Amino acid sequence: MSRIILSLGKMSGLNEYLSHLITMASQGRGGPYKSGIGYGVYFEDQLKVRKVLTDPASLKDKGEIYGTTFIGYAGNEVDFSNEINIVNIQPYTSEMLSFVSDSKIDGNENSGKLIFNLLLKGFAHAIVNLRQMEFDSLNFILTDGKYAAVYREVRNNWALHSLFYRFEEDRFTVSSEEMHGKWYELDDRTLIIFRDGRVKEYSVREEVPHVL
Repeated sequence: MSRIILSLGKMSGLNEYLSHLITMASQGRGGPYKSGIGYGVYFEDQLKVRKVLTDPASLKDKGEIYGTTFIGYAGNEVDFSNEINIVNIQPYTSEMLSFVSDSKIDGNENSGKLIFNLLLKGFAHAIVNLRQMEFDSLNFILTDGKYAAVYREVRNNWALHSLFYRFEEDRFTVSSEEMHGKWYELDDRTLIIFRDGRVKEYSVREEVPHVL
């Protein structure tokens, strides 16, 4: 299980989103999430990623973070050897794409990596294949720093695998748990696309839309 967050908009300070991620890691539902924390920042067409195995609170005093987009992850998972492995810490990246997931697929050591690899082949392809598996959740966020796709599908532990979003003052933000302000909870089997300053919602029931 994990806590995930994305905030996308104009150039600004992004520390409040890192602070919220750290708060979720230590106090979030189902926590604490102590197996690692990772985040990515988009700045002037560059993506910089940082991953740590130390106490997430140690990141609070690392100076100001500036950029257009922040994506973050705090996890509570270990591999089959019951060890914490930094390669399992998200976000995962492919060129300018970054990805975080609050997912739990039965019998899979790294659910997030599985989902990301399938998404790179296409959204409809990924969802059709994943729905044949046993899972608690498939929640994920995918972005290239300018565009974002957010998906929620939950079979078990609905309250724990929460996902909320808000869009205000030209900034689109998604989080496992709300911050300040007014938030909207994603429905089950719902995809949200943020593109060109607009938010569009898709129902992903039996027919999976080819929108990614």
